[in-house]
Amino acid sequence: MKKPEPKLNAKQLQLLKIIYLFRFVTPSLLAEYRGVLKWTIQNTLNILMKNGYVTRRYSKTYKIDRKPASYHLTPQAIKRLREEPDINKQVLHTRYKDRSLGQAFINHNLNIMRMYLDITKAYPNTFNIFTKTELAGYDYFPESLPDLYLQRINPDSTQPEAYIIDIFSEHTMNFIIKKRIDLYFKHYEDEGWLEGYSYPNVIILVSSSTTVASLNRYIEKKMDDEYIDVSDINIVAQSSLDM
Repeated sequence: MKKPEPKLNAKQLQLLKIIYLFRFVTPSLLAEYRGVLKWTIQNTLNILMKNGYVTRRYSKTYKIDRKPASYHLTPQAIKRLREEPDINKQVLHTRYKDRSLGQAFINHNLNIMRMYLDITKAYPNTFNIFTKTELAGYDYFPESLPDLYLQRINPDSTQPEAYIIDIFSEHTMNFIIKKRIDLYFKHYEDEGWLEGYSYPNVIILVSSSTTVASLNRYIEKKMDDEYIDVSDINIVAQSSLDM
């Protein structure tokens, strides 16, 4: 006889939904997101891991590098979350790949969560912030979805109403970022955004001021060559984000 799956309480289920939202998490990021102490989150994660709902990426080198363990959903958690009405089943299905994804992908998702929290802290009660998970199914976004989408809670005529944000690490080659810029040019030119609404301000976050200058020159040349005025694509060093 098959052993029944352990039941989840409301706090545990909420934590699984947060992991679904960001894909990969650490105890520290989860604690900051929830506004609770880290040991409280760690205890809940330990229970979820013991009961087969989350698994951990960790090796001995993490301790040497002072790098935290990261957590993601297990197939058992994915099966359980299918029962929830607020979960996108197609997006949920992609989570089966998480156990085989590389460290660069994990780091990228952790950086997205870090940026989400930084924006929330720097601009309290200013934006509704949506992750890539929440944007799935909305056909007015580019097919390759942005990392974050921000919508101003109280629109202000002197400030952009919405922002699209993509985050690139110091290890990302410039040609990859240029491909992302090209995607936004094409999406803008094809009038892919909601009719009657201004195109969001696009912010591409990079690691260095040298990269900022190089990519800004690329955008200026592209606008001149293609006669397209996409004035709201901004290359910004991550330390200089200002909205």
